[in-house]
Amino acid sequence: MRGIRLAKFGMHQRTGSGSMRTSLALVTVIAAGMLIGTATASAQGSRPLVVDDDSAQCPGAGYTTIQSAIDAAGKGDTVRVCGGVYHENVTIETSVKLVAKVPAAPTIDCLETTDTALPGKLTVITGAVDVAANDVEIDGVAISSPAEGPKTPIGIITHEENSGYLIRRNVFQDTGEFGIELQSSGAKQTVVEKNCLRRNGTEVGVRAGLAAESGALRNAVIRKNILADNFEGISVAGPHPHANISITDNIVRRETVGIFFSGFLSGNVSNNDIDVTGAVPTGAALIVGGGNLGLVVDGNSIVGGLPAISVNRRANDTNPNANIGIVISRNRIQNSGSGINVTFPDTVEDQPNLSHGLIYRNEMTGGTGSGIVVASGNNDNVLVNNRAIDNGRFGIFLAAVPDYPTVSGTVAVGNTLLGNKLADVRDDNWGENTWVGNRCVTQLPTDADICSGAPTARIAAASPPSRALTIPRTPAVNTSTWPCLKVPYFEMDPDGTGVWSWVTVVAPDAPPGTYCGS
Repeated sequence: MRGIRLAKFGMHQRTGSGSMRTSLALVTVIAAGMLIGTATASAQGSRPLVVDDDSAQCPGAGYTTIQSAIDAAGKGDTVRVCGGVYHENVTIETSVKLVAKVPAAPTIDCLETTDTALPGKLTVITGAVDVAANDVEIDGVAISSPAEGPKTPIGIITHEENSGYLIRRNVFQDTGEFGIELQSSGAKQTVVEKNCLRRNGTEVGVRAGLAAESGALRNAVIRKNILADNFEGISVAGPHPHANISITDNIVRRETVGIFFSGFLSGNVSNNDIDVTGAVPTGAALIVGGGNLGLVVDGNSIVGGLPAISVNRRANDTNPNANIGIVISRNRIQNSGSGINVTFPDTVEDQPNLSHGLIYRNEMTGGTGSGIVVASGNNDNVLVNNRAIDNGRFGIFLAAVPDYPTVSGTVAVGNTLLGNKLADVRDDNWGENTWVGNRCVTQLPTDADICSGAPTARIAAASPPSRALTIPRTPAVNTSTWPCLKVPYFEMDPDGTGVWSWVTVVAPDAPPGTYCGS
């Protein structure tokens, strides 16, 4: 119909001298319109629909509300929104692009602590955006709460039935719960990038700038966002499936919990810049909840946190499963409580917080606690080439807890542990763990054969580890044998050599009662 309407408009603009010519032209135009009408409607991606609440920024805009333009849009259309404040909730049920004329996130300093007003040239929505379609792009808007009245609970919510979302360059500020509640089926990749998320959820308790807690999230990339002064920066947690998720290159500031994740299957949390000093109350920079399989936590820069990285199933009661085959590598941690803290399970019958884990080439300096703590009930883990310097308690602490099983099967190779206040190494179950080529000076028990020693701590601190092992790249989880998965773990021999091996586990989404062997 749209093609016919355009054809008729064109007909009224033309003049002719003969009735026969006019009649033929009319027939030709109407026929052509009927033939191309459907094609025109399917190619609407080139047609922008312009919105301006007061016609001041964009005179001649066809719409004054975002929802009216969305309702008029077809698949692939772009709804371009001019500056103004739009007091509305928006529902998107068509694959469209919602684009602000002036991108919000690049316009403001997201880390500013005193700035509360959003510039008038931005597109500000004081309501929620509910996205219930595939392949929706939202670019450059600002979502906040009204100046008076109830807060907007969630800025953008997507749904697990759909996928292919692109959420970029937006500002989420002062919402009641979450800036973004992210869900996706994973059929197409979802990308959330270059957004500013600040001061969300701080009045109602444990809330986050970006959360994935109410549905499944699969095949998603969360990158290059700035998160500040939310209670939690990013929380991908809860009982729902989380698969093939990458959280990378984000800047996180002043969060009680920087990034919280559980139930990951083949995910990575890498190269994030996290500084949680100044958060009230002080929490962990990274929390590894339960049920993570084959997760890689790599290359993050962390300042502060009690601790910096906490491996703690008890932090997430909705996922009680063990963490298996996790790699925690190349993280740079400064001025935290403990650097990496693997806590003990709830009960002696409980699953471990970490089994078959690899803690590799991390650096922990200046903390008030220990560099690395692995508590009772967490067995068969490997600690290789880590550096713990000048911490307030121990460099590495294998900690026995009363009434719990021992911490055993740990293999520690080539770690540099120097200048730590109480001792460089403490092993409460000496004889149950293997220490090879570690550079340290003080040890508990004092008669243990742990430290290879060094002339002085300062000389050793400037030297490379005594065994600079290079571990091959982590293999991916093998899902081809679902519902039994093969998860990679690094198996270290007492002589200091090692290879990647596989442990078989039940898939998180396996049918109840699935058995994959002992």
